[in-house]
Amino acid sequence: MSLFYATLAFGDAISTTAQAYLPSLRTETDRRRLVRRLLLLGALTGASTALLILLPMLPLGLPVLLRVFTTDAAVSRVLVRLLPFAATCSLAFNVASAAEARSPQA
Repeated sequence: MSLFYATLAFGDAISTTAQAYLPSLRTETDRRRLVRRLLLLGALTGASTALLILLPMLPLGLPVLLRVFTTDAAVSRVLVRLLPFAATCSLAFNVASAAEARSPQA
């Protein structure tokens, strides 16, 4: 679970960037450009972390990574079943963090 939370740090950084830079932009076009960039960055970062989470499922011999955490075959099977869910959550979190830049207009 700690490794899953480690992948969320990337989304947190994007969120912090959005909250820091967006208020300083004066024109609407600059804001839209920043929002687009942050959403693209969030999607790319989310896809990268999701792929990283899914590496142990690949048939190329990467299930060896699971042995770092457990040698129990039953636990490994449960972990492999949960990996797609964790990858989806990581992807969604990164994109949602980037979407924090979309603030309502006052």
